[in-house]
Amino acid sequence: MISDDNNLIKYNIKVNCNLDYLIKEISNLGYNNTNSYYKLNIYMIPEDIDILKIKHLSLLETYIIIQDLNGENKKIIHKCRDKDISCPINNIIAVKELLKKMNYNELMYINHDIYCYFNGNNNIIIKNILKQGLFIEGDINLIDILNKLNISYDISNLYIDNEEIALKSAQNDIKEIMKNKEE
Repeated sequence: MISDDNNLIKYNIKVNCNLDYLIKEISNLGYNNTNSYYKLNIYMIPEDIDILKIKHLSLLETYIIIQDLNGENKKIIHKCRDKDISCPINNIIAVKELLKKMNYNELMYINHDIYCYFNGNNNIIIKNILKQGLFIEGDINLIDILNKLNISYDISNLYIDNEEIALKSAQNDIKEIMKNKEE
């Protein structure tokens, strides 16, 4: 669980169904699609950071996200402990190559398809994340809504950090590459 800027508890829960079924069931509960978009985040870190020693992105002094929203709104975000600096860009590939020349390495990427729904009282966000699965995000009422949907979901972790999943996956990929090099 996390709190948003309004101190409302938000959940992010993995659901076990396909996207079409989830959208149909959400619509049957009176939710209307208010927005749909895709978001690509490419995470870059200084090359002197050992990827395998990163516990969580928030513990890093600095890292960079190259972000693309729907192919139209592209920006680079420099994340620091003190503050974030954001700047619009035109070409994510060119920026990624420039950062590599500046001794940054690609840590991971998260590719989302995001669907926003509202029923007059509650917002629900469906996130279909490449290599991770289908997630539904909402406020404290989300469990009640999920029970009405008649779908299977995992409540072992009510706030799944999708960045943490991608980080663990990237670390496992590195370990596998290192293992194969030793053989």
